[in-house]
Amino acid sequence: MGLLSTLEGKHFPSEVKATEPEQKSQAVANKENIGLLQKTLKLSANQKQDSTNISQTLYNYNLLFCALFEKHENHFLITNSYNLDSKSIFSSWSTEDFWKGSVKQKNCWQYFYNDDNSLSQFYQFFSVELKDKIQSIAIFFTNEDNIIITGSEQKIEKLPYSFADELKNYFNAQNKDNNTFNAHNIQNPENFYTYKLKIDIEKIIDSTLSKNITDNSQTELFEKSICNELQNRIYAFFSYPNCCIKKSNTIINAVIYSKNEIKEELIQNHFIYSIKDFAEENSSLLIINFEGQAHTITEILEFLQAE
Repeated sequence: MGLLSTLEGKHFPSEVKATEPEQKSQAVANKENIGLLQKTLKLSANQKQDSTNISQTLYNYNLLFCALFEKHENHFLITNSYNLDSKSIFSSWSTEDFWKGSVKQKNCWQYFYNDDNSLSQFYQFFSVELKDKIQSIAIFFTNEDNIIITGSEQKIEKLPYSFADELKNYFNAQNKDNNTFNAHNIQNPENFYTYKLKIDIEKIIDSTLSKNITDNSQTELFEKSICNELQNRIYAFFSYPNCCIKKSNTIINAVIYSKNEIKEELIQNHFIYSIKDFAEENSSLLIINFEGQAHTITEILEFLQAE
């Protein structure tokens, strides 16, 4: 509906820099808009909790992010993550020797802290912005030679072994070619405003890769990493009854329920704001096509399953 160009000009000007008071005012307005949208989408105090929502899972353990390193020949890199910025993902290229020397044990959580300087050897994997936040990380080196890493702004005391399985299962599900959803759990849209969205992240991926890749042989590897991070951030927004499904590596079909009418611009702004720390100026390249409202479960299913 042409909202992208309007929003880019109004909220993310590229030629005219806002003054400091204007920047502060814009930041306050953005936070107010996000709070308004979250309040609008809250259906009831007893709405279902989505156990697959990675954002809620990390919150339960007071964790800031999680990531999966996978082996490629004699190197490792992040292939899947949630709540990491792009700078950190591109910094993840590392040698097998480094990991074998730094993480001595497999199949258990190992902890590294800022206050005893054991964390410093891993600073190379984090952007300046993220490094300033992290006080501790936990690493799980799996028997399959994959590495799970998570971090916190607090001191991580102890994580259950089962949490590693939770994250492995989550990443394995996200690595599948297509996501699935349970049609029996689709909420009847009666008495709701039910918005159908087609979310396109292709331009963000292309721009992010072109600005950060210096070795073309790594393009395909990091394309997967960037794509997964963006998808995971979007998935985290769609807790029940909101739902979404990946149609391709760059397209997600989604449905939002609301008791109140929501302006399309507000939805667009929310998504741009939620990926701002990841994509920086590229966040304005996010495209959301509003495909109208659904009035029946059949309409919702047809939209989610449409090619």
